Amino acid sequence: MLVECVECGKELSKSADTCSNCHSSDPFEIKKRKERYSRIFGAIIFTIGLAGFIYYVNEFGLLNYIR
Repeated sequence: MLVECVECGKELSKSADTCSNCHSSDPFEIKKRKERYSRIFGAIIFTIGLAGFIYYVNEFGLLNYIR
């Protein structure tokens, strides 16, 4: 099965690591997708952690101990 390189548009085998035409090291943007997904996952984990911290502070009155 052939897939187009995102850089130059040449058709490549789906198992190709580089494009033989433009020498792109990521002809199908797999590395970019993985990076994007890891950033989204990190943002979700951070948001859940922040929400948990805010809940904990509000539920157990942590601010009263600080004052």
